[in-house]
Amino acid sequence: MVPNSFPDKDFRSIEVVSDTDFDEAHPAGTRLDDVMMFCSASPWRFIRSRYVEQGEWNAGVPAEVYRYFGTVLPYDTEWKSCYHPVYGKVSELTTDDLTLLGGDDGGRRMGMIGVLTFLVRPNRAATHTLTVTLTSVDGERYSAYAAVALE
Repeated sequence: MVPNSFPDKDFRSIEVVSDTDFDEAHPAGTRLDDVMMFCSASPWRFIRSRYVEQGEWNAGVPAEVYRYFGTVLPYDTEWKSCYHPVYGKVSELTTDDLTLLGGDDGGRRMGMIGVLTFLVRPNRAATHTLTVTLTSVDGERYSAYAAVALE
């Protein structure tokens, strides 16, 4: 990837489903979007503001956001000035939140667009097969799954 490059898709939604009961409100096969947070960064707000609105990397940014970056990028003031943190419950994300996600940082993340993290724990420890589906702004759907041990 070339520095400052981005995935070639913008998204309108993320959907997360488990094959195992998570809790009473989330039996197997239902969406977990309201108990998961998505974390990333995007220059979209900076671009939309005609390159004026600086990134907001203040004390209010949740610690989970920094998991996406490791310990290097959030402290780089030049990078922070044009990227804004993107985070929130998956169920509350907008198309604007999911525009120009990720970007290349010299190969450390190699095209990653973000991370998902749980906001609450399941009722009981179990291995869940989580299916994550991204829907692009042009309606294409991309799905992948992974087995994850949750405690």
